Amino acid sequence: MMHNNMAYIIYFTLIVASYDAAFGAMVKPDVSLHSRSSVPCVNKASEMALPVGQTVTFTSPNYPNNYDQKSNCGWKFKTDKGATLELTCEDFSLRPQTKKGECRDFFKTNDYKTVTKYCGDDNPSGFVSNGRRLNLLFNSGKKKLSTGFSCSLTAKGPPTTTIAAPAADCNHDLIVSVGMDETWSSPGYPGGYPEGISCTLTITGIPHYSGGISCTVTIMGNTFSTLGCIT
Repeated sequence: MMHNNMAYIIYFTLIVASYDAAFGAMVKPDVSLHSRSSVPCVNKASEMALPVGQTVTFTSPNYPNNYDQKSNCGWKFKTDKGATLELTCEDFSLRPQTKKGECRDFFKTNDYKTVTKYCGDDNPSGFVSNGRRLNLLFNSGKKKLSTGFSCSLTAKGPPTTTIAAPAADCNHDLIVSVGMDETWSSPGYPGGYPEGISCTLTITGIPHYSGGISCTVTIMGNTFSTLGCIT
């Protein structure tokens, strides 16, 4: 498109209705546990959803009394995508290892990447899953019982991205000339723009310039382009 002695202007307005619309709504697990709720140790446990920020408690059977012989039960947990599960045990006392280093009574963690057994007073506090799922198993033998354990599991989310506050004025006036290469970013880029903002980019060609003008504006991964500036 050819222009002589004219001003070239592109007007772009960005209005974000809501934060959720910009970043997408989080899909929550189908079954949630109330914070600090206690979950019993059962055979063939079903997977339970634990949303980020929630904590659940659990104990060995009969705790704080001795657990039963031949116990075999457990728990299965799942949290939100990208989150992890952190284990803390306020009390942990199982039958000690044998002289051969075997755990006859044990508490086992399985996050589908690593499997670890704990027994005696080898407290598993501080264990963090490698992913969003964690299976826990408790098993006891035939003799020398102990009081067992009292533990809690907390779902912790990934690091959050801080969204920068918008500038007092996000409008921008640009006078273009031959060979220029300019970039205009939305407020807070790349951390995400706030809701309710309205920005205007005005591009003006220099007088007597007869070349075509190409304008590209990138907003949160969506590209708005024109073959030539609007006059």
